Amino acid sequence: MKKVMSFFIFVLLLTGCSSELTFTAIEIANTNNDVRTFFESVEDTNGAHLYFDEDRVIYVMLNGKNVIQGENAINFTDFSVDSDGKILNIHYIEEETENYSDATLKHQVVYKIQKDKQYETIRSFKNGNEVSFEAVSGN
Repeated sequence: MKKVMSFFIFVLLLTGCSSELTFTAIEIANTNNDVRTFFESVEDTNGAHLYFDEDRVIYVMLNGKNVIQGENAINFTDFSVDSDGKILNIHYIEEETENYSDATLKHQVVYKIQKDKQYETIRSFKNGNEVSFEAVSGN
């Protein structure tokens, strides 16, 4: 029994120590109050918004839900992350459409990024071009 328990603890420690750079699309409602409050405060601004939460978790909200009458609607079709040494790169594709009513289009998306390590720089790329975050916050 002691060997089984020791093995179980060893596996848990290994699992906890191994970390990968991953991301998941989530709903704003499934974030904590601080993250939700920040994203709600920037809902009126289109673009990429970044929130640092804890040591290894960041959130990115891509917002294109604010459409000016007569202009195309913005939607997001792809998202990825990669790293280059001490730089974390966030890539997304933003497209425009005249179809405002298509419920399958993603006009606002939130991603939870689990970092594999600390990064000195976080860069954002929209359609392959480096862009700034519209707002950055965190705890």
